[in-house]
Amino acid sequence: MAKAQESPWRLFKQALRDYRQHWTLLVGVVLVVSLPVALLTTFKIVETSSDTTAAAYVSFAQLIMNTAIIYAIIKVIKGEELPNVRTIYYQSSQAFLRLFLASVVLVLTLLFFLLGLFIVAAGVIAPNAQLGSAELGLLVGLAIIIALPSLWLLPKSMWALYLVFESEIGPLEAVRASWRLTAGRTWKTLGYLAALTLFLLGLMAVPLIGFLFLQNLTQWPIWEPLLQLTATLLVVPISNLYLYRYLRNMRR
Repeated sequence: MAKAQESPWRLFKQALRDYRQHWTLLVGVVLVVSLPVALLTTFKIVETSSDTTAAAYVSFAQLIMNTAIIYAIIKVIKGEELPNVRTIYYQSSQAFLRLFLASVVLVLTLLFFLLGLFIVAAGVIAPNAQLGSAELGLLVGLAIIIALPSLWLLPKSMWALYLVFESEIGPLEAVRASWRLTAGRTWKTLGYLAALTLFLLGLMAVPLIGFLFLQNLTQWPIWEPLLQLTATLLVVPISNLYLYRYLRNMRR
């Protein structure tokens, strides 16, 4: 008999517990990439906003980090022996190409969302654009309609990022397996993702308020990158712990 699925709040509490128990390893994995990136951008050594080459290198490094953190989280939740940070990066590199190709597929599922976003942005920032509330409402409504396919495709396909590690299957087969897992529960899965977003916003509320207060008090430019680094150290591991637990939940 299949077990009832755990609630979003229970999954999030389990993710927080996992994070507390293994925070040194998880934070270490994230820091390998996020700390150098924070330092480079804080001290203006690279300008990712204007330098496309630097932005590409940062994105590539972040993908390597995501590969390592997913590999570590799978081991944490399965209760397997945990290697050190260096070994995690080395062992996870074997799945990097599969994860990269699966990520490309996920980016394709977001094309409808990006198109909707582009329509809104183009309408708002176009030269001589003077949209009234009615016109803006119609534009946003059209963008939402265009973006709906992405809201349906993403929760069906995103689990391929974890499946390429578990079964060592190719990215396309992982996407097909992800679709089979979410058959008949796409909108429920979207609800779990929405709940995760709300939980993470609540989790980040205190650091956000604290850093904004310090920023206004001191006017030091360092607080913004510190906030971004703190968000990365919390959100990346905890969200992946939640998502992988939900994946295991769907299999029950």
